[in-house]
Amino acid sequence: MKFNRVLASVMAAVGLMGVTAPTASADSIIIDGTKYNNCGGGFCLFYNSNQQGAYRMFFKSVPTFADGSTFNTVGTSNSGYGKGVWNDAASGAWWTSASNCVNCVSVGATHARVYFNSNYMGSYDQFNKPNAGNLVHTKNENASLYMY
Repeated sequence: MKFNRVLASVMAAVGLMGVTAPTASADSIIIDGTKYNNCGGGFCLFYNSNQQGAYRMFFKSVPTFADGSTFNTVGTSNSGYGKGVWNDAASGAWWTSASNCVNCVSVGATHARVYFNSNYMGSYDQFNKPNAGNLVHTKNENASLYMY
């Protein structure tokens, strides 16, 4: 009988461990003082094809990657980590999560276009949420990102 009560207490404690709230870092990212909601979807550009290697997540349009944007997150490998995104991206993907974000600004965009030239000019590759794929027209020739 005592064993059953101890077992029940242990099982209850283990069950409570699984219901902890997710950390803010898993749900959001702060850029220029604004807490963006990853759950609303950020768009990622990857250094390698097939969403491989290091990546950079974006939450708003970027008129030129010459602004210093780098592949700043290690993905499937650290290949490309620290390199500039300008003319070095090979694939893209929408990032989404099932977790809730508290006090975040939703990205709101459902389309991302990666352009050949700065200021959203020239040929482009388009990704509609929640799709991913390789860059075809702008692989390693990408200069800006327009999210809408």
